[in-house]
Amino acid sequence: MGHHGSQLLSLTLLGPFVAALVILLLPERAGRAVRLVSLTGALIPCATSLLLLGGYDVARGGFQFVEQHLLAPRLGITWHLGVDGIGVPLVVLTAIIHITAVFTSWTTAERAKEFYLFLALLVTGVYGVFVSLDLFVFFLFYELAVLPMYVLIGIWGSSMDVPGRGPFGALFRKVGVGLKEYGAMKLTLYLLAGSALILVGILMLWAGTRGTCRGSRRSSSSPDCRRWACRASRGSWRSSWCSSARGPPRTRGGRFPA
Repeated sequence: MGHHGSQLLSLTLLGPFVAALVILLLPERAGRAVRLVSLTGALIPCATSLLLLGGYDVARGGFQFVEQHLLAPRLGITWHLGVDGIGVPLVVLTAIIHITAVFTSWTTAERAKEFYLFLALLVTGVYGVFVSLDLFVFFLFYELAVLPMYVLIGIWGSSMDVPGRGPFGALFRKVGVGLKEYGAMKLTLYLLAGSALILVGILMLWAGTRGTCRGSRRSSSSPDCRRWACRASRGSWRSSWCSSARGPPRTRGGRFPA
């Protein structure tokens, strides 16, 4: 199997994304069709992820199954996809979680169309984060996963009673600690704070290379620019880590793989 020029990664992304578009066009009453389309959108990346796992050359290593197409040449933005030895198992695990979420949510009656729509968009963003080699495209996929996550937790999540102790009891009740809406908002704010720092780092790197070799991936930015960009990136990962370490509230029946 040729590793360069393969379209497996694009198919992995297009499977759930096209399924989301089709679900958007289906009527609310077409519950069975919505579920079948969602299942189809989950089976496609399952198949492609297994092909990635079987076709990855461990001995050679590095990024394989690379795809690269210019999107905005003047800005240096490319549709640049690829996976390495870490990315392949992450894609496979995401595919397993995706199809598991579809099956475990098969009996969802509350706004099933919206649930499967946002689930497909969320998984598209997760796949894109794992396979994107272009910083701008990576950032777009990262943002794509934030809004569906907020909606899924806020609507189909489950709340729990978190009693505050001492002087914080009244504060906990006032802000709604333990409620699904509170968890969704807190997680989203952490992720948005991290994405803001990521955007700052990307813009600094772009500004540092634009004056020397516009759109070239070989150009290097100044040491100061790289240093501040790395600081912004580290801050974004810390913010994202804090949100994942605290964890969003579970959804009813474990339907949403948070």
